[in-house]
Amino acid sequence: MNVKMGSDKNISYAVLVADINMLKAANDKYGHDAGNQLIVKASKIICDVFKHSPVFRFGGDEFIVILENDDFERREELVRLMDKICSESTVAVTGGTIGVSIARGLETYSPACHESFEDVFSRADRKMYEHKENERK
Repeated sequence: MNVKMGSDKNISYAVLVADINMLKAANDKYGHDAGNQLIVKASKIICDVFKHSPVFRFGGDEFIVILENDDFERREELVRLMDKICSESTVAVTGGTIGVSIARGLETYSPACHESFEDVFSRADRKMYEHKENERK
């Protein structure tokens, strides 16, 4: 992305950082197989919603999405759609169900604010942690 930013001054993109909420609690209560099912379900939701964007698993339960083109133009709508699908989704496990909850932060690249992809990612990551905190309240 840094190369693209250097060669195309009109580049438009956004970065979404997503983190599965309560994965450790699911692992502790229902076992790691249940936690794995939660990761698979959450990643499927992210990939289905942002189907025209590359999605990367970053760490155990974090994902990065780079939104360009149509997904970039529809970014706010797609984030709302992801939230809605999560609120309606569960994973069936022995002894109950686990709700799917994803904390997310979205940052849109602006040449005036960001010098590198890392700047965009860092702000998206910070927004994700703010969203996670707000969800706990």
